[in-house]
Amino acid sequence: MDLSPNAALQPSDDHGATSFAGFSLFLLPSFYVSLSSYFYLRAYADDFDLRRYIRFWTKVEFLRRNAVISKWVLHGLRAIKESVQSKGLYDGVIISSGHHGTTIALDPSIGEGVATGRKLIHSSAIENPHASGGLSVVIVSRAPISLDITSILPVLSLFLRRVPMERKKVRF
Repeated sequence: MDLSPNAALQPSDDHGATSFAGFSLFLLPSFYVSLSSYFYLRAYADDFDLRRYIRFWTKVEFLRRNAVISKWVLHGLRAIKESVQSKGLYDGVIISSGHHGTTIALDPSIGEGVATGRKLIHSSAIENPHASGGLSVVIVSRAPISLDITSILPVLSLFLRRVPMERKKVRF
């Protein structure tokens, strides 16, 4: 697999993942939800003809910084469909977790005292927010994914933003 130094890597055949970035020539909407972000990334790539630099279906399996040459070494770049491994050398790296579609096990004590008969679910499990039956909803989040839900839920009793995990250990 030949990767140019300007390549972008994606683990699927499309753009995606949480992205907090701003480009002066292509501004993000002032209020957006994750679907808006998805369309923004696609439009940005198309507008600046960037798709040719993106290696879709490529997964990074190991990354380390080489301080001597001030570069990032990506080992185990794996072309998912071909099972081909290689490595690359880059000046900078942007890491997108793709966590919107990956559920995590929440600590049940997070919801203590909120409501009787409470249920903890990941946002990706909400298929029809309009069918919430008027229940009170607590959203624990620090990312734009909550905006998808809060903008259409009929009743929202609390919106809680936790201190980022990088600054304080948070139990989930």
